[in-house]
Amino acid sequence: MNSWLASAGPSPGYFGRLVPHLVLGRTCLCVIINFFDYLNAFRDFVTLHMINNLHIFMLLLPWPAVIAGLALTGWQLGGWRLALLPLLLMLAIVVAGLWDRTVQSVLEMAISLGICVLVGFPLGVWAARNATVWRILEPIADILQTIPSFIFLLPFVMLFRTGVFTAILVVITFAIVPAIRYPAKGIKLVPHHLVGAARASGCNEWQILREVHIPLALPSILLGLNQTIMMALSMLVISLYRRP
Repeated sequence: MNSWLASAGPSPGYFGRLVPHLVLGRTCLCVIINFFDYLNAFRDFVTLHMINNLHIFMLLLPWPAVIAGLALTGWQLGGWRLALLPLLLMLAIVVAGLWDRTVQSVLEMAISLGICVLVGFPLGVWAARNATVWRILEPIADILQTIPSFIFLLPFVMLFRTGVFTAILVVITFAIVPAIRYPAKGIKLVPHHLVGAARASGCNEWQILREVHIPLALPSILLGLNQTIMMALSMLVISLYRRP
């Protein structure tokens, strides 16, 4: 009987493994109790004075003009076939009565991608030119890419509750890694003899970056932008859970 009770109880290392979880839980609870009001005040300020104003502006744009502009852009870039695709798809959205939700999704994507590019690209360039920065950013990027996508929801929903602001933060956190990693890798792969030739010609570091590194790394940078867009779209499902 005693042996059965011993086998049914927790393993010897159970409580040792439980302590870090208790510490993490207490830390999260402390943050929520002490900073919840401030965090939500910041969220409300950004939502009311920035995001909502942009949303109203986009809703004021007449949908026929938007569809015509997209079709004209497609015609200029790829002929009538590429013009017909956005025309039919956008008309289907209007007929289905989903124009408002589409505008909201486009707004969230635009803000998220803009912040990812504005933050991620400079960090990638900095990491490519500074080994210490890369040693710091690389494990962070690896961790962010191995975390399951819906795990990103937990800390932001816990701190900011559900909403458009939370959706944007989750998309940025999930999609910013390619915006950092691809420019860094592309700049690192630029041949050293070309950089040396530019430096021997009297170019300073800014000129080398602008005239050598970025043009030669442009395919990798554009691939990073493509991957950022795809990852942002995959995480945009969080907007389905925002508050009405």
